[in-house]
Amino acid sequence: MERLIVVGVVVLLSACAGQPYPSVPVEERGYGAPISRPAPSAPVSSDPTPSESVPASPATSSPSTVAPVIPEAAPTDRSYAAPNPATSVAPPTSRRYAGPPPALLALMEQADQYESQGNQQAALAQLERAQRIAPRDPMVYLQLARLRLHMNDRPRAEQLARRGLSLAGGDPDLESAFKALLQELAR
Repeated sequence: MERLIVVGVVVLLSACAGQPYPSVPVEERGYGAPISRPAPSAPVSSDPTPSESVPASPATSSPSTVAPVIPEAAPTDRSYAAPNPATSVAPPTSRRYAGPPPALLALMEQADQYESQGNQQAALAQLERAQRIAPRDPMVYLQLARLRLHMNDRPRAEQLARRGLSLAGGDPDLESAFKALLQELAR
């Protein structure tokens, strides 16, 4: 019985070892010209073993059938130059918030309805779901911070307001709303 298991394992391992991995080209996307290189592949055996039951495909039967990948030459013109930090244009300091996407807006409106009905836990659940969907949307943080303030959870409200202020991205209306909320929390 043990001999049969050992023979089965040897046959299985020899069948697995006989199947080479195909060469997959890998493209580097770093700074400068792209260079394509083939991925390292397992050595291909040229003599088939009697235990192999699967015939080798023509593309993997010998290493000479794999087409070589020739790296692209670097561009000869030097039209691209690294940006000079001294002459770079700074991004605008204030930009307008475009508003939440429709799905997020629906969740926030539903949270407003729950809060107006006095169901703060359901409103909190909707806003936390909105936060998971769009973790960088400042309006979600504003509404969450206001709800936490109404729930008398001042430390969490302040934390949410500060995070939202950092995400406001220079929008003056959002920044003033967050600053007013933080001033109210400081009292």
